[in-house]
Amino acid sequence: MDYIEQELINRYKYLWEQHDVQNLGKLFTQDIVYHEKSTVKFVGLEELEVYWTENKNKQENVKFNVLRYVSIENQIIIDWRASFYDNIKKIALNLDGIMWWDLRDGKISTLKEFFNIN
Repeated sequence: MDYIEQELINRYKYLWEQHDVQNLGKLFTQDIVYHEKSTVKFVGLEELEVYWTENKNKQENVKFNVLRYVSIENQIIIDWRASFYDNIKKIALNLDGIMWWDLRDGKISTLKEFFNIN
């Protein structure tokens, strides 16, 4: 495993599991374009911080696991699984997904995420 790739993946895992909105700038560029599924898009770190803050209030006990990943030049593709308790719906959720990251200057500049809820 490449050190930089693993460091970015571990940072993403930590930030999501801890809902650490204050340190998103250590992982994402200021002009991040973050696609969730094909219908939702956040542009810029400020929009992403609002989205992650909403999730902080909604998600509890997040567990994120990487099943495998592939790195090609300045891109990382991740096959992942996650689970959390949804405080709004009052149910435990399990997700299987794929993320595609474009990297610039050691940070994620574009993230495209697709997942299924099981």
